[in-house]
Amino acid sequence: MSFTFIGRLLSATESRNWLAQSLSRQSSSIELLSAYITETALRAIGSLILQYSPSASVRILARWKKQDIVTGASDLAAFEYAASKNWSFYIKQDFHGKLYKIGEGGVLVGSPNLTASGLALTSFHNDEIATVIPTSESTNLTIDNIFYRDWE
Repeated sequence: MSFTFIGRLLSATESRNWLAQSLSRQSSSIELLSAYITETALRAIGSLILQYSPSASVRILARWKKQDIVTGASDLAAFEYAASKNWSFYIKQDFHGKLYKIGEGGVLVGSPNLTASGLALTSFHNDEIATVIPTSESTNLTIDNIFYRDWE
């Protein structure tokens, strides 16, 4: 199997802007996978989902180890917010990826967690890097496997 990757690297701010632009188009499915998730960031993303794609199927996956909650890297309020919107929420404690699939418009893959620091929602944020890859049958299958398959 041969792999060819061609794309531009995006900063945290550019990643946030890609997400906002992608979410401003109607989508039937949205998948947010991030090791760390906070309510602040999920609400920011959620406001766009509710505005442009209120009936979208939303799946969220977080790592959520006890330590992540205790240290504040993730917070329980993110789950409560997702539950209040009837979004599916999954926990996979060995997951450390970060990817965001917005309909068929592409997949943002990189280092930005679904947190205020990761998505440059604050003036003092992490120095993140990401890229966008096309949505394909292969990417869809890989994402489904992350949600549903136990990795060895």
